[in-house]
Amino acid sequence: MQFGSGHSINSRVIEAQLSPSQYGYAFIRFIHLIVALRLKFPTAHILLNKFDFKSPYRRIHNDPNAIAHGMVTLGDLCGENIALASLRLTFGGKPCPSIFSEISEATCDLANAIARIAPWDIKK
Repeated sequence: MQFGSGHSINSRVIEAQLSPSQYGYAFIRFIHLIVALRLKFPTAHILLNKFDFKSPYRRIHNDPNAIAHGMVTLGDLCGENIALASLRLTFGGKPCPSIFSEISEATCDLANAIARIAPWDIKK
């Protein structure tokens, strides 16, 4: 699509290039994980952690290319041509859940990697 095509931003998103959002099924994944851990370690304590990102969409910056493609022009407003550019993820943006999912998955993977560091003693 060309800039100024008259199509909405979301209609120009190539959905096939988006990674699937994983966080929507977190509860089901936790239940499966707990069952698998209990089968493997029947007497061990199972520790879970939940954390929330405060205002996640306001904290994640858009890619410069995405900013350029997602600009909205208001045309002539009070004698000025105005363009709005979203520097951060937007609510309602079609690619935003996928981007957030990638970041939250990486954060979860990092937390799991830290927990598996050799000198880590879960009992202490």
